[in-house]
Order: sequence, then structure tokens, then C-alpha cells
Amino acid sequence: MGASYIIHSNVSCGQRYNRPEYSESENRLAYGDLYSPEGLGHNLRFEVQLTDSERMKTPQELQKLVVESLKELDHSFLNEDVFEFKEKTPSPEALAAYILQKLTTLIGDQCQRVRVYEGSALWGECSYVDGYRLAKQYILNCIHRHHNPELSDQENADLYGQCSRLHGHEYKVEVQLTPVDGDLLQPWNVVIKRQELDDIVFQNLISKFDKKYLNDWVGNTSGEIICRKFFDVLQPKFKDLYKLQLRLCETRKNSFFYSE
Repeated sequence: MGASYIIHSNVSCGQRYNRPEYSESENRLAYGDLYSPEGLGHNLRFEVQLTDSERMKTPQELQKLVVESLKELDHSFLNEDVFEFKEKTPSPEALAAYILQKLTTLIGDQCQRVRVYEGSALWGECSYVDGYRLAKQYILNCIHRHHNPELSDQENADLYGQCSRLHGHEYKVEVQLTPVDGDLLQPWNVVIKRQELDDIVFQNLISKFDKKYLNDWVGNTSGEIICRKFFDVLQPKFKDLYKLQLRLCETRKNSFFYSE
């Protein structure tokens, strides 16, 4: 396997998150606040991972091919202008699979994965290694301190520095889900129903930990411990249907990742 690199590109498009054969409540469960019978607009960011293992094409040639493959999406209404989505919802995970297939036809296995960012807090992905994946970011505002109760205050200060003082963070918790069966949920064309995901995270994570003193719940609160604790809280709720991965961003410099 040779080196890999990322190509970024953007498109502006319209999408309709609605299955007219289902009720409004069923659509809202599937699509959350993106449900719209008329449609809505997005500036989508595409991230394409490629490998130059066989050097079939140069990075400059690949950049052109990526841009070319996205042309039909740009400034279009996806449900009406792109044949693939006339009967299917153009979710980011479905769009990622569509572009991955197009690029594979053009450049073979040089294309490893495609990720589509729908705003700053949600992305969908399709790759040849992991298949479909959806990630959504949630915010928790918590206070804590690094403190070992078996040590004195001075020993804690010497060990943890400023982090031994009571302080807080805006934690960004990115929940990543990969369906175990490898397929999108039909007829919605998504990895998981959006409102169902939001409800699980709110009921089991946000309602328990947001605006709380984490030490009361977690003990000594390193980022690694918090990330594992949040994972352990959420993982059983997805049962055997999804593989869960969790990324915890504590600051712009510090982030932590856990999966099984």
C-alpha cells in the first residue's frame, strides 16, 4: 500500500428529505429536522481519499477527475436532476457511495473512500474497508478537574498542573455508526434514522452529563476516561445493529477516540 492523500471539493445543491408514501411523523423520525416535503439547500463538502500505490494517475489528474465526477451534483436539485436519486433519498452516506462508485469506474482502486459533510456536525461516508458510516457531533458543556482523591491538593497540582483546578469544557462528542449488516436502512436510504439517533444520545448522554460536574459521574476525569465512559453508556443502546466509534474533542488541541 502506497501513500494516501485527501482531495476536497464542494458542491451547492438542493435535496428533499421526504418519502411521500409515509406520514409526516414517520418522516420526521427518519430525517429529523431535515424533513421537508419541498426541499432544502446545502453546501456539501466532499472529502475523497486516494492512494498513489500504482501511480496510475497524478494528483493533479485525480483532482480534475474528482471535480468532474461532482459536476452533475453542483447547482442541481438532486431528487429531480440526478437519476440515482429520483426514487431514493440523497443522504450524505448515499451520496458518498454514489461518488465512490463513479470514481472507481474512472480510476479503479485508487479511490479508497468518500466522505460527505452536510454542515459542520454531520457526515456520511462510504469506503471499501468499512462500508457505510454516519457521524454526528453533539455538544456537552461540563465542569471537572483532574483530581486523585488519594493525593493531596499540592500533589494533584504538581501532577496535573492547571488541570487540577475546577474548570470546564465545551466537549464535542462525535458519534460514529457503521451498520453491522453493511446496508442502508430502507426505504429511508440512511445508516440510522436521524431522530432515533438524536433521542438515544439525548436520553443516555446529554441528559445525564450536560452541565454537570463530571467527577461525580466518572471519577478522575482524563479525556481518555471520559471518552470510554461515554462509549460504555451509548454502546448497549445500539445493540448488535451498529458498530460504535466515539471521538471526544476536549479543546482544539486535544481529542480522544475509542472503539471496540
